[in-house]
Amino acid sequence: MIVDRLLEAINQNGSHRYSSSRGIRKLREAFAERYDRIFGVQLDAEHQVCVTLGSKDGVLHALSAIIAIAQSTVPVVLVGTPTYPAYKFVADYLGVSLATFDITSNEDDMLAEIDRLAQSINAPALLLNFPNNPTGISVSRGFYEGLAEIIKARSLYVVNDFTYGEMVYDRNPAVSLLSDSGNGVSEWVVESYSLSKAFNVPGWRVGGLLGSSKIVAEVSRLKSRVDFGVFLPTQIAAVSALQTEPAVVEENTEVYQRRSRFLRDELLKLGWSVPEVQAGCCLWASSPDGLSSHHSLTEDLLLAGVATLPGAAFGNTFESFVRFALVTPEAQLREVVNRVATLGRVNVQ
Repeated sequence: MIVDRLLEAINQNGSHRYSSSRGIRKLREAFAERYDRIFGVQLDAEHQVCVTLGSKDGVLHALSAIIAIAQSTVPVVLVGTPTYPAYKFVADYLGVSLATFDITSNEDDMLAEIDRLAQSINAPALLLNFPNNPTGISVSRGFYEGLAEIIKARSLYVVNDFTYGEMVYDRNPAVSLLSDSGNGVSEWVVESYSLSKAFNVPGWRVGGLLGSSKIVAEVSRLKSRVDFGVFLPTQIAAVSALQTEPAVVEENTEVYQRRSRFLRDELLKLGWSVPEVQAGCCLWASSPDGLSSHHSLTEDLLLAGVATLPGAAFGNTFESFVRFALVTPEAQLREVVNRVATLGRVNVQ
C-alpha cells in the first residue's frame, strides 16, 4: 500500500521540487498522531517534530544541537555499551568523547551508573538506544521516571534512538522516553524515530526527531543550511505508512521474533551464550570458549559463509560476540546454523 502511494506521488505535478528541510506539515502531523495513538505521547507538530533523513541523521543533528545549546566546556556524551558503532562515528565527527555505562537488564544499576557519570564528568548529554541494538533490551516506565530525576538534578539533555520502538516481541510498543516528559523535563529530551525497520523501508531514509521544542528548533535551523529534506514523494508515502494500523508493524515484528527464537534456540544447542531478545531485528551472541583459534570469530564465520557484525565494533570487551541480523528467511537461518556448527560443537550439559 505505501509503495503504491509512493508511485502515485512520484507522478504528481510538483513532486520533484525542493522540499522543506524540516518536513512537510502533513508528515509532521502524522508523526505526532502516531505517537499519540501508539505511545500515548501528545506532541505539537509545529514545534516538537522535525523530519530527518533516518534515525542516524536525527541523532547526529540532535547531539550537535545539544552541544551548541549547552555550551559545555566538557564535550563528553554518555552512552551505553555495547555501543552501536554509528554513535562512535557521530562522536568523532562532532569532536566529543564518549563515557560508557553497561547496558543491562538491571535498570537500577544503569540509573546509578548514569547518575554517577553525569555527576563526576558533568557531561551535557546522554545518548540512549532503547529498545537496544544489539542486545534487544528494552526498559520500563520506571526507568524513565528515575531518569527524569537525574535529568533535573544534573541538567542533562537526553536523546533516545527509538528505531525499534514499535518492535517489541510481546506485541506491546516500548515505553517512549517522551512519555515521562511531563515530569518537568520536556525541554531536555528528544527521541529519534525511524520507519526503516518497522515498515521495511530502510532505503527511504525517513525518520523524525520529536520532543523538546528547543532542540527541535535548533535541529530544524541546522538542517535548513545543509539539506532540502527527504524526497517529497517519500514523505507523502510515509504519511500513509504512519496512518496504518499497528497490525502492520506487529506482523513484521512477529517475523523477526520467530527468526530470533529459532536462531537463539539453535545457537544455545551449539554451546553459544545468547541473551533472550525483547525487541528489534538482530541477535547478540557470544561464542563458546576456544571456538575461534586461528582467526577472529567474525573471520572464521565468514570463511564458513556466514556474514556477521563483529562484537569488537561495539566495544573492545566484546571480541567473543557477534551480531546476527535477522534479515533472512528461516530456511536460510537453518543453513546459517549448519555452517556455524562446522566451526565446532561444544557439549551442553
